[in-house]
Amino acid sequence: MPAPVTAKIAAEAAQGITTDVTRQRLAGLGAEPEPMAPDAFARFIDADIAKWQQVVRERGITLE
Repeated sequence: MPAPVTAKIAAEAAQGITTDVTRQRLAGLGAEPEPMAPDAFARFIDADIAKWQQVVRERGITLE
């Protein structure tokens, strides 16, 4: 995706999740919004995937 498009989506998402209504709704679900730059979000997702892949391998989890 072109960088300007990614930046625009990230800016709009950050603005949306920091409104009082959204913060209250997320707090009611036990979540806290944490706006991130697109590159930081990509690193976060990559680290989360790696963490859970390791859990799956260590536990021998399969789809069967």
